[in-house]
Formats: sequence, C-alpha cells, structure tokens
Amino acid sequence: MSIRRGSRAHFLESVILSVLGIGVYNCVLQFVVYPAFSRQLGAQGFGDVLTLLSVQSIFAISAGAGVSYARMANVPRFTASNGDYNRMLLPGFAVTVAVCVGTLICFGSGTAVSFLLYPVLGVVTALRYYCAAAFRLEINYRKNLVYYLLLSCGYLAGLALFHVCGQWETALLCGEVLAAAYTALRSPILRAPYLQKSAHFPAVRRSCTALVTAQVFLYLTMHADRLLIGAVLDGTQVSIYYTASLLGKAMAMLTEPIAGVAIGF
Repeated sequence: MSIRRGSRAHFLESVILSVLGIGVYNCVLQFVVYPAFSRQLGAQGFGDVLTLLSVQSIFAISAGAGVSYARMANVPRFTASNGDYNRMLLPGFAVTVAVCVGTLICFGSGTAVSFLLYPVLGVVTALRYYCAAAFRLEINYRKNLVYYLLLSCGYLAGLALFHVCGQWETALLCGEVLAAAYTALRSPILRAPYLQKSAHFPAVRRSCTALVTAQVFLYLTMHADRLLIGAVLDGTQVSIYYTASLLGKAMAMLTEPIAGVAIGF
C-alpha cells in the first residue's frame, strides 16, 4: 500500500513539475518572444514569421516528437540503441532542410543569412523535441523542469541577439541549442553509438514511421488555419488571427505535459 501511495505521489509531483516547466516555456514564448517579434517586425513581418514557423513545425517538430514518442513506447518491449533512433532522425532532418529552403524560395524574401539560419533552426528544433524523451524515460521531471527553464532562458538571451542583428531565428536558436546541450550532458540519449544499428532496428523503423506520420497529420491540422490565411490573405491577417486565438491554444497546451507524464509512467 505504501508503494502504491508513493507512486501516486511521484506521479502527482511529475505532473506538477511538467506543467510548470511547459507553462514557463509557453509563457516566455507566447508573451515575451512573440510580442518582441511583433514590435520589431510589425504585423506583416510577424505574420510572415508565424507562417514560416508553421511550415517548419509540420516537419521539424513532427520528426523529433514522433521519434521521441516511439522511443518511449518501445521501452517496455525492447531496448534499442541510440543509433537506431538517430538513423530515423536523419531523414527527418533532411526533409526539414529541404522544406525550409523551398519555403524561403516560395516566399521570395529570404536573405543569405535566412537561408542558413532557418533550416538550421528546423534541424535543431527537431533534435530538441527528440531530446524531450530523455528525462521522461528516466521519469525524472526535476531534470525535465531544468530542461524547460534553460530553453526559456535561452529564448530570453536570444532576444538580445535578435535586437542586434534583426534575425528572428537567432532568438529561438539560442533556446533550442541550450536545451539540447543540457540533454547531451545529463542524459545518455545523445551519446554513442550514434548510427550503429541493433537487431531491433526494423521494429524501431516501423514505430517511428507510424508515429512521425501521425505527428505530421496532427501538426498539419493544428497549423492549417495560419497557412490558409497566409496563402489567401497576408501576414498581417495571420498576426491578427494568432493573437485572437492565443488564449484557447494556450489552454490546450496544458494537456501535453499530463499526457507526457502518463506515457512516461
């Protein structure tokens, strides 16, 4: 009975720490970083950034999150190597880079620096979403809280670079890199073997393919409104729509940490 009570207490603590971490991250992103983008870039520029991030999310976040969920789901069945999952991340990185470059070409307004930073941001974002599995696998939500706090602090530090150079990607890159670096230091998920396959690779490939595909449809549905408005109208209307729908989407984000903790346990 005491073990069961202890497990419940651990679960409750994990939920609280997860909600706190993701809550801080979303507050910094939605109420500090994005308003800073809007002030400096204007409504049209901010709407264009939101559209670029939506396109990127469909592929970058789907790749990282899908492989992350596959790794968590496979743990009760078998233990695969890091190389198995890294091999599944590489196609996601390649598709993300191709989509990012293609999107900038379609926009027709990308600078040489944008053609470098935007695809790099996509790859690092995919890697960081994959890193989210690290501390969930350990069921260590104190480390998970630090992970999100560092991500948030990196965004805040990156805003200083954004105000200096005017490249919005730098603000987000600082946070993504900092969170991924912390994961590399505190978790074995990013350590060798980097590309070595195990006997479980076929099963890993199947699970990753299924979950990445599911994530693509999920994020396509989530971002279809911004993409449609951006294509039919312009960036200013995307900015207005995003601001009007912010509260509802922010509330919906609270379900993610609870689901993540449940999957981890």
